[in-house]
Amino acid sequence: MHTRIKALIGLVLLGGTCLSAAEGVLETTYLLSVDFNNKVPGSTLGTGGASQNEPINTETLVTEIIENVPGENYLLVDNDLVTTGSQNLYWEFLDQEEVTTGQVTFHFEFTPNGHDDYAFGVREQGNSAHKFMYVKLSGDGSITANDAAGGISLNNATYDSMDTMDIKMIFDMDNRTSRLLIDDNVLFSDRSFGITERGVGRLLTGYAPFSDGNPFHLDNLSVYVERPVQLPLVLDADFENQVLGQSIPLGGAAVGEPVAATAEIDSLIVNSTISGLALNLQQTMSGSEGGMRFRLLGDSSYTTGWLDISFDVSFDQLDDYQIVLNDAFGHAVNFSELQFFDNGSITITDASGTFGMFSGSYTSEEVYPIQLIINLDTQTYCMYFNGDLLFPERNIAWGNGEGFGALNFGFQASASNSASMVLDNIKVGASSDVIFVSPFE
Repeated sequence: MHTRIKALIGLVLLGGTCLSAAEGVLETTYLLSVDFNNKVPGSTLGTGGASQNEPINTETLVTEIIENVPGENYLLVDNDLVTTGSQNLYWEFLDQEEVTTGQVTFHFEFTPNGHDDYAFGVREQGNSAHKFMYVKLSGDGSITANDAAGGISLNNATYDSMDTMDIKMIFDMDNRTSRLLIDDNVLFSDRSFGITERGVGRLLTGYAPFSDGNPFHLDNLSVYVERPVQLPLVLDADFENQVLGQSIPLGGAAVGEPVAATAEIDSLIVNSTISGLALNLQQTMSGSEGGMRFRLLGDSSYTTGWLDISFDVSFDQLDDYQIVLNDAFGHAVNFSELQFFDNGSITITDASGTFGMFSGSYTSEEVYPIQLIINLDTQTYCMYFNGDLLFPERNIAWGNGEGFGALNFGFQASASNSASMVLDNIKVGASSDVIFVSPFE
């Protein structure tokens, strides 16, 4: 059996790291991947299906593998006009899968040799009765599209002969919507495609009826599905195992507790405004930074893979607070620092500099869910605040080879004695194995 290619990737939106706070990190499975480089130049394309990097049917179309440069091929497709009807290459997925969940992307490069009536579309597996998307390139250079719900209005929809088009047909199967990008230009998005009973399982690339038979080139064709993956939790502190009205012990991540607290703060387990119990931190001494430190399981640190960090926070009053992501053992490697100020503003400081939000960005007595998704391999991350994307991609600070290993919640030195915050649902998921455990603790 052909082995599917799987990888953990970040959600991508216009080059960024994240798309949806609810989805976080995705697992991507490639259902079809064809670049023709394993084919013999001058040969005809077979019909062995996805496991052979081939379509299942070429109808009456004439195909030839063309060597572009040594080791790199593309497919030349010609219509010999045996029939005036539509003619297509039919591509299906590994194991004849039909996908009904997740986000499915059909991605390929299409080069028309002239202005003609070309077409490509997406259907269900094993048949072509359900039109998820149909795109037609006409002889006048225009592009039109439709689906089961009818015609689709397109933005800036034209093409030129001999220009390679980078085409992405993307389907959100959970919300039953689609979008089309050509050369990263969005021709339409969030379109309800009008099919509820079937999933996507077939790609058609070829000609619309009554074409003149001008050839086209096809290359780098892939189909992949992205679905959310729950990363193994290396910190899970929801405080439900604590005693109401008591301070929190310092037992570490194994019991959902911090490992250290400064003398400038008091802690108290309180009733959560969401559900269950939460942790209240109170600043008791102004003029110095007070805080509480949470480490990961085994006091571990991570330098590769993905991290999904989330927590809920509320503030009893507008004041000067801070939340810092850094290394496990206090070597002053701050990956990202969030600071909240008494005028209601917030700043975020990292390797990209300081990202500032205007006054009124936060208020007292409101619970704010915060999520950070970090790609440690590229040293980039994105952040959501109260469900809104603050930025799709920024650089995390990095130094001394230290990995991420701790969250610090507390107060700036300028905070008043009455400053107070409430924390709940502190979670850190990690995709890679532990890189090292410090011998210095």
